[in-house]
Amino acid sequence: GSWHEPIPQLLQDTAAADITGYPAYDRPCPAALRQPTSAGEALGGLGGEAGGEVPPPTLATETRVTLLGDAAHPMSPFKGQGANQALLDGIALARALRSHELRGDAHVSLGAALSMFEADMLERARRKVRASRDAAELLHSPEAMAKSNSTRARSARDKRQLESTTAA
Repeated sequence: GSWHEPIPQLLQDTAAADITGYPAYDRPCPAALRQPTSAGEALGGLGGEAGGEVPPPTLATETRVTLLGDAAHPMSPFKGQGANQALLDGIALARALRSHELRGDAHVSLGAALSMFEADMLERARRKVRASRDAAELLHSPEAMAKSNSTRARSARDKRQLESTTAA
């Protein structure tokens, strides 16, 4: 098959020097963003996952600073969830700030409101970061890179399924 117009012309007119590429890096989900207030809160129920994740550098408990989006939970682009998670972070942060004491009728400190936001955000984003990491691994596996009449993901899944059924 061939590409529809104007794709062939665009490719032909693009100089090789104008084409760039870069590796996609991933990192484990943070266990927490804030320093625990006690040893018992060290991982806040969001402890390291299997695979040896280590807690990241932390923010002070009562700081007025937080992270969201890629700054808090960067992920490779292989599930298309980065922007979605950042948008959800913005909504969750707005809701958390609405509950904070400067609003007038709430009795939650800013630090506590941000801590609640971060715990919820990291728990939600953790599944997406894992899925993105899994997809990157699958899509860059030797099985996915083999010539085939199907997508890379389908080729890799079919090959892995075949191997698991023959090994059983």
